[in-house]
Amino acid sequence: MKVALLILFVACVQATSPPFFPKDEIEKHTGHCIHDHKLDKDHISKIFNSETYPEDDKDFSTFYDCFIDMLGLYTVDGEIHFEHPIFIAYVQEKLKLADAAGEEDHIRDAVKHCIAESPKVEPRVLNLIRRRNCGVKYYKSHAH
Repeated sequence: MKVALLILFVACVQATSPPFFPKDEIEKHTGHCIHDHKLDKDHISKIFNSETYPEDDKDFSTFYDCFIDMLGLYTVDGEIHFEHPIFIAYVQEKLKLADAAGEEDHIRDAVKHCIAESPKVEPRVLNLIRRRNCGVKYYKSHAH
């Protein structure tokens, strides 16, 4: 199953070395989350490829929580594992960074800022979406 969001995520996964998730595993998880939750793949793809994510789209939140969980990017206490190499690679790909390797500290600064600025809320996916949107805004406003 080819979905636009899959292409973006696979590209960032392949940009890391060594690859942490094989393409077939990404496809399996994407398909699982969309199929098992009976979601519209075109709707999910459109949002996933946008710059910011809506906080009030139940279907997208369901997908995103499932997908992040299946990739193992949540810590045991439900936080996103911001230090995981796949997370850094995702941010670099999403922001289309030319010198990705040189931007890791800047990405980590954005993460720290947004953790401090965004009080923890439930459900965990809303927490993740808010911090992600904050990070994009912070990163763009502090770009070199």
